[in-house]
Amino acid sequence: LIVWCICCCPDLLASQTDDIEFLSSVSFQKLCSVLNCNAIIGESSNRRLEQAGAKGSISTTNPRSYNMARVKDIELHEVPDELKDIYTKFSSDYGPFANQVKVFAHRPPALKHIMGMLLELADDALLPKRYLEIALVVVSKLNECDYCVTHHAPKLISEGFSSETADRILESDCPGLNQVERLVRDYSIQVTQNANRVTESTHVKLREHFSEAQIVELTLRIALCGFFNRFNDAMGIETEDDAISIMMAVES
Repeated sequence: LIVWCICCCPDLLASQTDDIEFLSSVSFQKLCSVLNCNAIIGESSNRRLEQAGAKGSISTTNPRSYNMARVKDIELHEVPDELKDIYTKFSSDYGPFANQVKVFAHRPPALKHIMGMLLELADDALLPKRYLEIALVVVSKLNECDYCVTHHAPKLISEGFSSETADRILESDCPGLNQVERLVRDYSIQVTQNANRVTESTHVKLREHFSEAQIVELTLRIALCGFFNRFNDAMGIETEDDAISIMMAVES
């Protein structure tokens, strides 16, 4: 790999690093990030699933989620004591979101209020999880955030949906969705793409199946997911190995 970098892109390599020891210490995907070889990172991410025997029906084509984070990791011991519990729960119990937490921890108020809010909402469990996961997968696919798709597609499948449904959820004729689930899917698309055009008739349909508090939370999570999609990609947050393993397990 080092020889390839030196021979094929010496100018780019020289502009990024003059430390040959650096090359021997980083993974392939992180080196590709340094060299900005997005196509290679994308191929590599797909190969990681294929080589592990995954069927690959849940597509992850956006290479950005396999980039090296643009800032250093903040470890647990660096976090204020009053936020250690949120840091730990969000990175493990809530899901394998360790890499995301390590970036958010640069700003303790964000860790406290954003991650803390999500933990509280999860504890309340007001919105049925199957509808939440539909929304999160739909939004993440629309925004092409592989980090979030990799985390939430398996959660969607764990709610009883097939891998085909998870992969084709943006299609109008997606199999495996009932009337309410399609409503949630369509509402998630509307809020993400044309929030200013959501009609009263849509809310009438939503009120037939959800309380006002549930509609507020659903809308909040759809909008917040779009924020996470953009934040994850802009900051180059790398998908955790545990999340990739879970995805491969549901695909095997």
